[in-house]
Order: sequence, then C-alpha cells, then structure tokens
Amino acid sequence: MNVAASFPRKRESREGKSWPSVRQLIERQIGQLSREEKQVVEVASVVGYEFSAAPIAAVLDLPVTTVETYCDDLVRRGRMLSAPAVPVVSEDPTVGYYSFRHALYQAVLYDSLIPGRRLRLHSRIGTSEEQRYGERAREYAAILAHHFEEGRDYPRAVEYLRFAAQQSLQRFAAREAGVYYQRALTLLAYTPESTERSENEMRLQLALGRTLMGTKGYADPAVEIAFSRVRELNLRMGVSTLQFAALAGLWGFYFMRANLKIAEDLAQQLVHQAMQDDEVMTRTEAYFAVGSTALYSGEVQKARQAFETGAELSSAQPEQALAARVVQHPGAASASYLAWTLWFLGFPEQSLQCNQGALQRAQHLAHPFTQAVAIDLAVTLHQCRHELESLQAHALELEQIAIKHEYPLWLMTSRIGQGWVLVQQGQHEKGLTQMQYGIAAMRQAGAAVSLTYYLTILAEAQSLAGQWQEGLTSLAEAMQLVQQHGEHFYEAEIYRVKGELLLAQQSKRKNSKGR
Repeated sequence: MNVAASFPRKRESREGKSWPSVRQLIERQIGQLSREEKQVVEVASVVGYEFSAAPIAAVLDLPVTTVETYCDDLVRRGRMLSAPAVPVVSEDPTVGYYSFRHALYQAVLYDSLIPGRRLRLHSRIGTSEEQRYGERAREYAAILAHHFEEGRDYPRAVEYLRFAAQQSLQRFAAREAGVYYQRALTLLAYTPESTERSENEMRLQLALGRTLMGTKGYADPAVEIAFSRVRELNLRMGVSTLQFAALAGLWGFYFMRANLKIAEDLAQQLVHQAMQDDEVMTRTEAYFAVGSTALYSGEVQKARQAFETGAELSSAQPEQALAARVVQHPGAASASYLAWTLWFLGFPEQSLQCNQGALQRAQHLAHPFTQAVAIDLAVTLHQCRHELESLQAHALELEQIAIKHEYPLWLMTSRIGQGWVLVQQGQHEKGLTQMQYGIAAMRQAGAAVSLTYYLTILAEAQSLAGQWQEGLTSLAEAMQLVQQHGEHFYEAEIYRVKGELLLAQQSKRKNSKGR
C-alpha cells in the first residue's frame, strides 16, 4: 500500500477542497446529539469545564438522575464528556461529576449560545447554586460571582467577589484578593447611585488599599488613590465610620514616601480619632504612626514613648484574628520598632532583648506581613551591631517570606542586607551590585523612607571596597534627602561615615605621595 496516497495532497486544497477545522468537527458532533443531550451539554458549558449534574438538573427542571444518565452515556460513547482525570472532592458525593474531553468542546458550545440565552443561563445557574449551597454559599464565592456577573446581576456579583477576596486573604493570597476587589469596584460602577453603593465602595476601596500595601508596597500611587477615595466618600456622606482607616492608609502612603510633615499631621489626626473611638486596636495603630514618624524625624525619645504605649496596649488584649489583615499588626510592629529605637538611644542590650521578644511575638501571630516587619527590623539591628551571621540568617529568612507572599519592599531590603554582608566578607563587587540594585528598586517603587540609612551603609560598603569618591557621593545624596524630607534619624551616622571616608581618602593620598 502506498502510505503517501492515504494522505490528502496539497493540490486538492488548491482545487478548493479543504479539511474541516476543529470547530467544524466539533459542531458536526454537536449536530449528531439528541435534543436532550444537546441541552445538557449546552448548560454544562455555562456551568464550567468541570461540572456537577446538579445545576444542570435545576436549570432544565429534570431529576438529577436523568441528567446523570445522559452524561454517563456520553462518557461511555466517548462523546464530548469524560470523568475527571483527578477525582473531585464534591460538595455532594452522591451527585455525578464530569468534565469536557477538551476545553474546545466547552468553548464551541458556549460560543454557540445566543447572548440572551447565555445571560439567562448564568443567572439561573447562579441562583440555583446559591440556593443549593445554602449557608455554605460563601465557600463558593468565586464561582457564584462569575455566574452573577455574566448574568448581569451586579449587586450579587459584587457581594460574592468581596467574599472571594476575603477567602483569598485567609490563605494569605493578597494578590488574588486585590484582583477580586478591583473587579468588584468595576462592577459596582454599573449599579445605580445610592447611599448603599457609596458605603459598598468605601469598604471595597479600603480593602483594596490595604491589599495593595502588601502586594505593591505602601508607596504605590494606587494606594493613595484608594484611601483618598474612602476619605472623600466619608466626607461627602457626613459619616466617620471609616475615617480612621482612611487616615491610617494615607499615613502609610505619605510615611513610606518620606513626606514626614504630612505624615506627622495625619498621625496626630489618628490619635485624635482613636481617642474618640476608644478601641485598643485603633489606639495602638495611632501610637504606631506617631512613633514611626517621630523616629524617622529624629525625635527618638518621643518615638520610644509612643512605641512602648502601643506595644503595651495591644499586649494587654487577646490577639485578634489577623487572617483578613494584609498589613502588619500595629502592636507587634511597635515592639519591633521599639528595639531599633532603643539602639539609637544607646541601649544595645535592651535593644537586642526587645528585638528577640518582637520576633517571638510575630512568630506566635503566624501572620506573614507582621513577621516580615519583625525580621526586617532584626536585619537592620544586626547590621548596626555588625553581627554578620545573624544578619545573613535573618536576611535570607526575610527573602523567603517576601518571595512566597510577594512582598516587594521586603525583598528589596533583604537583598540590601545580603549585599552588605557580602562586602564585609570581601566580595566587594557582588555585594555592592546587590545593594545598589535593592536601593534602585526601592526608588522605583516610590519608597523613600529609610533611604538615608541605606545610602549611608552603602557608603560604608563602598569605603571598604576602596571606592571613597563613590562613597562620598552616596553620602551627599543621603544628606540631600535629610534636607528634603526632614529624615534626621540617621543624620549623625552620615557625618560619622563621611569623616571616616575623608580620613581614608587622605591616608591613601599620603601613602601614594610617600611612594
């Protein structure tokens, strides 16, 4: 037999003959189905690639066993459907579960539906599934949100998108939660203007802003947009329910951008608002804002008092559930920053003990962002103490958390710390490159607070590598930032390192002349 003769020749296609497309083949198979089978697979294509017989039965008003019979027969005949390759953990193990043999089957069936019918099917599936799940409906929030969105039931779609985002946060999947919140806000715009819509938008914008702090960093412009919108809606509606949260978010944005004057004003507003609310967590957060702003402004004693108050306030209360909290626990963060503050006040041993306690507390909370804050402060403290082994261990731990949970800021700072260690170990070029990369990434992200510190330790590293002029340039930039932002907490160190660099440079010149 001539094998080549069994294949179509190219000239046949030039003569107008062509092989049918995959879509045409699938459409031909659909045309061979019975009317009832076609109805079943059409509805199934709207349910999803994998599906239960239950929603199809509800939409077609058929017994579940009848739908299962049709599906089982298609599976047996190898027509369009199959049993899932991986056993599915179903909400009802007594109901049959199936999947399409290929995603193209679902796509062709779905596309063949008239838009109006497709919309109605999504709406009916969403409603029937919501009723079937009952009290457990929130557990299937993402699925229900999809059906209500496609069914143009935007209020319910928004509600379930919010539930889906909350579930993502419980798994510490903040980036996924942000996608849900942004989608919910998009759909909310299609609903009629009302007080309820404004209240929904405030809560969604607030949740989105906090989520963005974790995934994009406090200094990202989208963070300011979200919290500014919450504040605007609060003022427009004449309520103050979310005013504190909006102020706290805006404080975080301006603080991270080293706009300390605005941050200080917002911190004072937070204290005033917290005293009115008289809640432990809000008061703790207010004191953390005051302490952080004071520390970086160079008011170290004021910072100590605020951090001590915040840490003590929250430690006297049972730790609240943190699963839905994207950013740090303010009480644990106060304890972490208190350790660094004690170092600047000249209490090295107290500082180390406080830092160890803060790390233990963060570990106990089992909240990734709070742990990242504590570890980051441990990195800076051990850098100040020139304890290379501890610094490197914490920097690597911070890097792992940052990569796992996608925290850009902590990834940058961990790389800077690791680079500093490499320079101390004699790997000058590699270490300096890593430090410079981390600092550049911080700038790109808009994170300006602490740049005076990072530029100063970069200058120290450059001096160790014999790059005295480059070190002086780094210090000049650090001093410029001190003047620009009022970030005075590391100013004395800038002068100290500058003096050492000038002495080293002068000594080098003398040695050169002596030769």
